[in-house]
Amino acid sequence: MPKSVYQAVFPYPADAVYHAMADLSCWQWRSDLAGLEILENGNAFMEISKNGSRTHFTITEKQIGSRYAFEMEGEWFTGQWLGEFSAVPGGTRVVFTEKIRMKRWPLRLIAPLCLPLKKMQKTYAIDLMIHLSEHAREFAARRQMNSPKAPELMLAAPSEAHEAQVMAYRQEFAQNGETLHGGARLEELADYASWLQSIRQNASEETVPPNLVLATTLLCLRKEDGKMVGIIDIRHRLNDYLLKFGGNIGYSVRKSERRKGYAKAMLALGLEECRKLGLERVLITCDKENIASAKTILSCGGVLENEIPEEGRITQRYWIAL
Repeated sequence: MPKSVYQAVFPYPADAVYHAMADLSCWQWRSDLAGLEILENGNAFMEISKNGSRTHFTITEKQIGSRYAFEMEGEWFTGQWLGEFSAVPGGTRVVFTEKIRMKRWPLRLIAPLCLPLKKMQKTYAIDLMIHLSEHAREFAARRQMNSPKAPELMLAAPSEAHEAQVMAYRQEFAQNGETLHGGARLEELADYASWLQSIRQNASEETVPPNLVLATTLLCLRKEDGKMVGIIDIRHRLNDYLLKFGGNIGYSVRKSERRKGYAKAMLALGLEECRKLGLERVLITCDKENIASAKTILSCGGVLENEIPEEGRITQRYWIAL
């Protein structure tokens, strides 16, 4: 079975590249196609090439910004196609893997001539690059319009009235054996009063300790019932450590409230706070193994600059322009 692997780097977030590829209603950027028919409510499609040949595709996997795959069948062949997305410095790498099998064994001897996979993959990548460069803003607006309504959240400065909520939040992380990111040492200090005093000191230029930077710590509350679903720490500037590992924003969502879109919504609110501070871009980091966090950052416009290894782990550094 002939197989071809080709990779290309696109200077755009992974979800933008994915949606450009997966939007079956917009195929005219493909220089090799004369038409495309959407079938089975979007679960399959038919490509019509410039020479009139027709190839049927059945989508087998759709993971936004991660994987896109389908089975394909033409008059003389069957095969599989897979696109795998990963963040790299400056954008997104897509690895295209294509396998075909000729239906009649005599054609298998001349398969590379009948279906020059590498050449076809290069043409596809070039067409996609041009399409993205011409319509990047349009894609972003369309994704925003079609995305589900963001959860109704609000950010609030911690006060004495939030003690029970905040301490319950801390306890949930401790019980699950998780690190509490964005808590400004919430898990370290002895009691709520000590923590509240600490974050208030950090929020003032006159009282912030010399080894720390000015920072604003906010609770993320669900509007409908006021429940605390997350916490976020916004650092107004970066020191050496934050520039390498910590970034401008640290945040977390409690385990019992995950997979509801809160992380993305909370990060969006945090970025708005950064704009109010006059920041032009912010650095956000995450562990390379934390795929969910990386997807959240990418969905908010993060672009990976590099990866830094330290003590058996790898920290990914993303910049978001405001």
